[in-house]
Amino acid sequence: MKKIIALILFTNLSMAHSVSEGDMEGAWVLVEKSFNNQQVFENGPTPMKIYSQGRFFVSWNSEDGKAGFNEGSYKVSNGKVLEEIENSSINSDIGNKISYAPNFMGDKLSFYQEIQWVSPDGQEFVMFERWESVSCAEKECAKVRRFEN
Repeated sequence: MKKIIALILFTNLSMAHSVSEGDMEGAWVLVEKSFNNQQVFENGPTPMKIYSQGRFFVSWNSEDGKAGFNEGSYKVSNGKVLEEIENSSINSDIGNKISYAPNFMGDKLSFYQEIQWVSPDGQEFVMFERWESVSCAEKECAKVRRFEN
């Protein structure tokens, strides 16, 4: 019986779950990122994303070392998150809508997302990101990684 309970607990904590209303709320830090399956390392401060009451804010560092941000509204529907960028350090991002289906670890304290898009010149891109709750600095969270650090 103990083995069955342990297996159920492990499966529940390690297997991915889709997003539900309220799951995105809080502050998240970027812990892993790749473009077209090539790991990307962020320079400078760790990118952060905050979701609160239908609003989001995300910060990052650009390749030239300058801080960047997007801010706007978001909603959760049918297992997907739809973000609409209303303010940005990149003017061409304003008005963009990004939809993705985050996959939460069983503890709901980390999620990953893959976003696919095609550039105007026809190149296909896949961006992978794994975000972790800022509370993971204080308590143990699921640490499933795509890349070894």
